Amino acid sequence: MDLHVRITEGSNDDFIRLVRLLDEECLEMIDNDKLQHKQFKQADDDSTTVVVVYDGMTPIACGSFRNYSEDTVEMKRVFVRKVYRNKGLATKVMHNLEKLALAQGRAYAILETGGKIQATIDLYKHLQYDTIHNYGPYETDMNCICMKKKLG
Repeated sequence: MDLHVRITEGSNDDFIRLVRLLDEECLEMIDNDKLQHKQFKQADDDSTTVVVVYDGMTPIACGSFRNYSEDTVEMKRVFVRKVYRNKGLATKVMHNLEKLALAQGRAYAILETGGKIQATIDLYKHLQYDTIHNYGPYETDMNCICMKKKLG
């Protein structure tokens, strides 16, 4: 693999294509009505920080964050194409995002993931994210798990 990472914004075409693949996979796993709040509404928001991993010229993984509060970012849209999974790419994406958040002066990262996606939950636990009470739009959604990590 010829891997390289690009730091970009939510309007990046490769990021948007990867997010569509992520949404398609989510649709396969959960009901359409439960997916509505998961749609990536920041896709054209330039304030969103995005990481895209490429194998040569092919975009294969992504992730992003948005500023949630003065000291906290919310990790969003972490995705790796199926054929590239189990190669440490999600960890690479998360580490890059965490470093960028720290460089912007943020102390914490929060995230939401589907409660039935055990591999994702295990990844975040491995990366030292702890389960917290559901926040914001996920407060009453029992299908979600929210997590938080102190950066640095």
